[in-house]
Amino acid sequence: MFPKQFLYTVIPFACVVLGDSLIYLILPLSPEEFGIKDYWGLKLAFWIGIALSINRFVRIFTNFLASKYYLKFGFKFPFIISIFIGSLTTISYGINENIIIFLIARLFWGVCFSFQRLGVQLSAFEFGSDHQKARYLGFANASLRGGSLLSVVLGSLLIQITNIEITFIIFGLFGLFMMLIAILIPDFSISSISKTNHEKDLNKNNRFNLISTGLLRFSSAFTANGILLATASVFVSKVLENDNTLIGFQLTAITLGSFVLGLRWFADLFLSFIYGEISDKIGRNFVVNLCVIFMIIGCILLIYSTSSLELMILSFLLLFFFSVGTDVSLESITGHLSGDSSRSIELSKFNTWADFGSAIGPFIGFVILGVSGFQVIFIISATIIFFTWIIFLIGLKNITIQ
Repeated sequence: MFPKQFLYTVIPFACVVLGDSLIYLILPLSPEEFGIKDYWGLKLAFWIGIALSINRFVRIFTNFLASKYYLKFGFKFPFIISIFIGSLTTISYGINENIIIFLIARLFWGVCFSFQRLGVQLSAFEFGSDHQKARYLGFANASLRGGSLLSVVLGSLLIQITNIEITFIIFGLFGLFMMLIAILIPDFSISSISKTNHEKDLNKNNRFNLISTGLLRFSSAFTANGILLATASVFVSKVLENDNTLIGFQLTAITLGSFVLGLRWFADLFLSFIYGEISDKIGRNFVVNLCVIFMIIGCILLIYSTSSLELMILSFLLLFFFSVGTDVSLESITGHLSGDSSRSIELSKFNTWADFGSAIGPFIGFVILGVSGFQVIFIISATIIFFTWIIFLIGLKNITIQ
């Protein structure tokens, strides 16, 4: 189904993420295991928030660095080193109880993820045919979410059998073992950016097109991965005050909140590959436009769902399920527009748009909740998606991307 060279990249990427995914489950429940406590006059909750977001913020700066290193050293060496260091950060979660060292490890993980994600994207364009790019990118995204799901399920089981420390050490050692697969990747050079090739690939129209694509990716991440995902559990508890029965069953905030958040993981895991297939066959622009329309509808429906669990679930389904199609297709469009000589640079910029949106979204969401209500969040989300979509349509109106 996929060339083995591509799988040699995707499999280590999906496995080395085990430690990071488990952190999001375990850290809020057992912060003392990682040395997280009131520190320097700042409360425990502050440090938990920093630890869970610092790896995303650092990627805003390291995505471009990853591109530069791939251009300078080729593909294989930087990718393998990122797998190695990423695995060591997971091991450090199990053996360290110092808050500063823990935060440094989270920073290093963010850097490694920049290299791994860009590496998988470049691998998809290197080993995939012209009409299968979105399919490859969708499979890579689904594999990543599969690793996250495996982490939560297997990690919970291992913690019951052993303990938190041993579980992270096992995950880290497993990541190091994945280097045996990564070394099988055939090295390939990333096209260098000469001035002539760069100007050829990135004319005035393409520059604007890439910016418009990045802006739409920002708005998708800001809403589906940021502001709405972060505030979903709080919104669920508010809706339950007015309606706590779904299809005849009474639900608690924890149960329903977990279900809503699980919808996002389910969508990434099972729909990324499907959207990639559809995008390659019927056109990436068409998929983006259709998915964005349903995302906007989902945001609008959320405004009116404060007293209806059924409407709330439908709204989140539309938002999360169609955001996956938007993201996969935009990723493929960016790789196509950038051309061979500029692809690594432009994909790193594209990733930065996504990281910035997902990192700043939760912060903006809770700031808004402090002064207003959820309706404002939903209106802002729909508005941002709509206006960035208009810019996207203007940028790509004269270009056909199959």
